[in-house]
Amino acid sequence: MFWKTKSLVPSKPRNRSYPIIQIENLLYMKEFHFVKASFLLILCFTLQFSFGQQPHELLVTEIMADPTPTKGLPEKEYLELYNASNRTLQLSDYLLHYNTFQTNIPHKLISPNEYIILVRKGNEVGFEEFGNVVSLPKLSLINGGTVIRISKGNRTVFEVTYKSDWYAEDRDQGYSLEMIDLNYPCVGQKNWTSSESSDGGTPGELNAAARTNPDNIPPELLFFDAEISGKLSFNFNERLDTNAIKIRSNYTLPERNTIENVVISADENSFTLMMSNPLIENELIDISMKNMTDCSGNVADDINLTLGNLPPTDSGSVVLSEILFNPKLGGGDYIELYNRSDDLVSLKSWSFGNLNADGEMDDLERITDFNLLLKPTSYLVFTEDELFLRDFYADYQKESVVVVPKLPSMRNTDGTIFLLNSDREVFDRFDYDEVFHHPIIDDKGGISLEKKNLDINSNVSENWQSAAAEVEFGTPGYKNSQGNQTEADNERVWVEPLVFTPNGDGLDDESFLNFCFVKAGNVLNARVFTISGVPVKLLAENKILGTSGKLMWNGTDSSGNELPVGYYVVIADIFNPDGITERYKKKVVLGRLN
Repeated sequence: MFWKTKSLVPSKPRNRSYPIIQIENLLYMKEFHFVKASFLLILCFTLQFSFGQQPHELLVTEIMADPTPTKGLPEKEYLELYNASNRTLQLSDYLLHYNTFQTNIPHKLISPNEYIILVRKGNEVGFEEFGNVVSLPKLSLINGGTVIRISKGNRTVFEVTYKSDWYAEDRDQGYSLEMIDLNYPCVGQKNWTSSESSDGGTPGELNAAARTNPDNIPPELLFFDAEISGKLSFNFNERLDTNAIKIRSNYTLPERNTIENVVISADENSFTLMMSNPLIENELIDISMKNMTDCSGNVADDINLTLGNLPPTDSGSVVLSEILFNPKLGGGDYIELYNRSDDLVSLKSWSFGNLNADGEMDDLERITDFNLLLKPTSYLVFTEDELFLRDFYADYQKESVVVVPKLPSMRNTDGTIFLLNSDREVFDRFDYDEVFHHPIIDDKGGISLEKKNLDINSNVSENWQSAAAEVEFGTPGYKNSQGNQTEADNERVWVEPLVFTPNGDGLDDESFLNFCFVKAGNVLNARVFTISGVPVKLLAENKILGTSGKLMWNGTDSSGNELPVGYYVVIADIFNPDGITERYKKKVVLGRLN
């Protein structure tokens, strides 16, 4: 790791090769091929110019794509190059690619830790005072973003795809984009930001945005796919170490299969494995991957997957089970699906849709283009905003969340949601309305509608209910709070433990009022009374319940003061959806052990 300052020369970035080096899990792609080992290696080769170069010896560290209006610099586009190696490089050995163009970089040497300013020929005036300037026959950058790549021969040395949303707020026009930490040149948006210089940029010198910004997060598999031909595709959330991808021993396949070919995408975020045998219909295969490493050297945990060639599923096996169409401010909609069959279901090319003003199906949004598997009797929730689910719902389960680019638009009051399979056949439909919420709810924002009985048609309005309060009014990706119980004898209220001692020893420090009902949508009022009938603690007021749950009492009154030991009575009034009120009285003993 290094930190750039005016007087301090950066230390050598990581993963370089030197005449004498200690090799630990290093994998070289071109001149040398080393196996996994830990030993001291002495290189005794005589090379014409340099030792085996690594992919990031020459970097683009600053991009001025939109210089108008100027903040003090020449009102011209420029790129800043930086020699991140320990060797003098010849720039004419490299090609610069941008947009759909490419150009040779003129003959010039660049020393280790040196910067070069690239401008279009004729735009040199005004840049000489900032450092060494090299002019190109052409240079025209796109304000909204494009790919910039440096190559040497058939090898990509550096690549970045900048975008307009990389700029800091109110620091776009007239400001450059600067790399934050040169130790992590392959990291995208997280390692770039607007220049903090009052001039709008720092061509030829230390970036104003420079600071320690390590990438310590391993790559994450976003999705995977399997084709009948035996082609397996994997897509990760960031650029990978291509050497790790090519090592066949990093993969474990079924015995009858071997890997015949590995193809890596141009952006190095995804790759495909071609197996020696095609997939058999209805066949599921297990595949494991290890040592999947990003370009910063972070290694992911071993990945174990099940892929398959699955037949089309029967209509009715997958249903809409919950929707949030009126989220709280700052939140996002979500749609939940449930697989009520005993079979794995692939959701590849399935879609959500809605109705337009003319009553026609519209706004179809594909769920996924890969074999996303929905397991039997399991849930998946689809959203544009995973952070909202993670931060708002205590029982958030990442493995059940699928982030999609776009959901169909859903009005906050009423509307229609369709679920369509890959053949555009309607699998399910829900004509939702805010009046389906519990009548006691005034502010319906942020409260989902849950299906109570997953075996009943989705357009039976009585089969939908507001999610319970104790689950933060939503259960995205897991069991609905309003799911019906199947045994009538489960309909009861009880206190447990009957004797509790809130002394902080971790044993029976609280007592719980538990409930379990056949029907959903009950409303609870509950208070704690002394044995003489004096109310001391409000546990719930007009609380919408699921079919099961519990409330906690820690032995304090409504002001938080500790109550004396003795007998207390919990009175719970339950108002059920049929208009019937039931009262439960439960004794509890508060004790205090020293």
